[in-house]
Amino acid sequence: MATTKGMEIGHITKELITQKEIMVMPNIPRFLRGGDQINLSTKVLNLTELAQKTEVTLEIFQAATYEPLSIFGSGQQPTHFVLIDAKGQAEVSWNLVIPEAAGAVKIRISAKTKTHTDGEEHMIPVLSQLHFLTDTYPFTLSAKNLLTPADIHLNPKDYQPQDQLTFEITTNPLWYVVQALPNFTLPQNPDALDWFNFYFIHSLGDQIVRENPQIKTVFEQWKLLSPTELQSELFQNEELKSVLAEETPWLLNAENETQRKQAIARLFETNNMEYQLETALAKLQSLQKPDGGFGWIEGMPSSVYISAQIAQGFGQLYENQTLSKNKKNFAAEQVLSKLIKYLDTELENEHVKALLKKEHYYSANTQILLARSRFLETHPLGQSQAAFDYFLDLWKAEKGTKSIDEKMNFARVLWLSGDKSKALEIFESLKDIALTDANGGLYWRDFQRNDAVNHQARMIGLFKLFGAEKGWIEGMQLRLLQNKRSNDWGDKNSTAQACFAMLSGNQKLSQSPKVYVNIGGKEMVIDGNAGTGYYKITWKSADIEKNLNGFTLRKEGEGMIFGAFYHQHFEKMSEVESHNGGVKIEKQVFVAKTVKGVNELIPLASGAHIQVGDRILVRMLIDNAQSMDYVHLRDYLPCGFENQNPLSGYQWKTGVGYYQSPGDLATNYFIGHLPKGLFLIEYQLFATQTGRLNLGPSNIQSIYAPEFGGHSSGAMIEVVK
Repeated sequence: MATTKGMEIGHITKELITQKEIMVMPNIPRFLRGGDQINLSTKVLNLTELAQKTEVTLEIFQAATYEPLSIFGSGQQPTHFVLIDAKGQAEVSWNLVIPEAAGAVKIRISAKTKTHTDGEEHMIPVLSQLHFLTDTYPFTLSAKNLLTPADIHLNPKDYQPQDQLTFEITTNPLWYVVQALPNFTLPQNPDALDWFNFYFIHSLGDQIVRENPQIKTVFEQWKLLSPTELQSELFQNEELKSVLAEETPWLLNAENETQRKQAIARLFETNNMEYQLETALAKLQSLQKPDGGFGWIEGMPSSVYISAQIAQGFGQLYENQTLSKNKKNFAAEQVLSKLIKYLDTELENEHVKALLKKEHYYSANTQILLARSRFLETHPLGQSQAAFDYFLDLWKAEKGTKSIDEKMNFARVLWLSGDKSKALEIFESLKDIALTDANGGLYWRDFQRNDAVNHQARMIGLFKLFGAEKGWIEGMQLRLLQNKRSNDWGDKNSTAQACFAMLSGNQKLSQSPKVYVNIGGKEMVIDGNAGTGYYKITWKSADIEKNLNGFTLRKEGEGMIFGAFYHQHFEKMSEVESHNGGVKIEKQVFVAKTVKGVNELIPLASGAHIQVGDRILVRMLIDNAQSMDYVHLRDYLPCGFENQNPLSGYQWKTGVGYYQSPGDLATNYFIGHLPKGLFLIEYQLFATQTGRLNLGPSNIQSIYAPEFGGHSSGAMIEVVK
């Protein structure tokens, strides 16, 4: 195309055909793997008008030195002679046995006749069949006080020179709850709930400092001696993980958690604490409406829901002595008194409407009952008693099955309003359906997915109110602490509730068991990092068996400790045995066939044969024993297969969401949150090469808590023409 100064345009179109009379078109895999036997093939095209006797040669060189390599299978020759018809084609193949340490190779395929030649050269990486594995053996000691390697199926055996075993332990994991405290910054918007949450968490921080004066010293020691304690778990112990945080979609999450942890120290500065509490109360006073209620945002009318939420928060602070009832906190009491009057007025107004129109109560009235019941002793109902009783009677008469959440709320209101027999009946029913995990943690099935942390924290509050046995409360706190082990609670209201449930009352950060470890016949007290008591040691090769023989871990006193062993080693891909380190994963391969017009999946395990061009379904079955955040799943591809969907993207299937990232060597899955339960992830491949090939394992690991992971077994698969 051309233009003139006057902007006149002209163009010429010509068509060209680029081809040679004799052409090679090799089928080259993206990579080769040591231990594979692969058939490398090429098409040879004859575009002339005559039949051609053609010499086709395969040459293989070491990429770095150009040294010739002979990796042909038994009876194979590098040169084949074929007669190709006019305008025809022929296929030539060579059977190759891929060596382990080839590095990268250059492959040159050439075709030659008397008058024509053609050739192509490609460099192909050769990957090792040795697969690096991290077998994890997590453990928890709560009710039990002694642990040996045999208890977690870690048995001394012949370790290879390159093997490595890491032992880590946390003797006071309650400090991880302190590190999770939300550091709510000064709200920038006139949002009443944001300001109250800011006040709530600083009140809790004030209580923690009063009950645990050593906390400031611990934070100073972390800064000076153990700076990794103030890093996100996503950044810690990178040598034990399958992928670095920088290689995942969660780098920003890791940086945010690190900032939260480092900012928590400011939460415990006395002068800063008092200033923040005074500022928050002053702002709440300014946001409170003349009628005593709170709206969502300044300028909006009072909201029953927002007001009831704030009243319930105040109730928690008073109930757990965070705001002592004996200490005259005039500003807070002034806000609360006006707020209670507003709730009483709203309850009376709804009562009048109900009597006139025979309306049933709605959820806002339930919220008022929940909030108002916390202050029946300190702020009697007076003339609002009739309205309170009316709506409580409607709640009692309500038909249908209540959820666990509704039962918790109902039992609390009944107990505080004096109907203790009915409240105890509901309370006992909740105890009847409680579940116990392998470590003695107590939980409820409904709490597995939907805001489990918040619900568990509220249940702890209910059991404390009812004066439940110590074992029940400790069992629920144990479950919550285990949840924190593998989950980033984040800067959320539910995190504040969980911290409140774990740290308020009689929980002292200094109350941790004394832990002894016997290594090589010598017993010593574990003296780890300040606060958490975190301790880590690594052994290599011969030292592993020596230190594991007679190894014992013993704790004295109440409390939970947790830790893990990490065995890092190499295995041939085809010889990898499956391992369950808290997550069981099974890899299944199916051949997709159409039989008499019907699509069928034929399991490879049942004897199905894979042919070139077949569609293969790879299915990974995940059995997860505990909920986990930031989970990385990697499935290794065999040589000579292509991904049907090469595009990255987010997907939601079988109850779990993940970001799928296909690559040349493996497909990576980044799962933001993996709940407890059974899940299925699958994808499809196409077979492009024949041969006997390594089928790599599927590896899964929580990047947040790397002690939880697992992998499937490896195998060899055969692809035929």
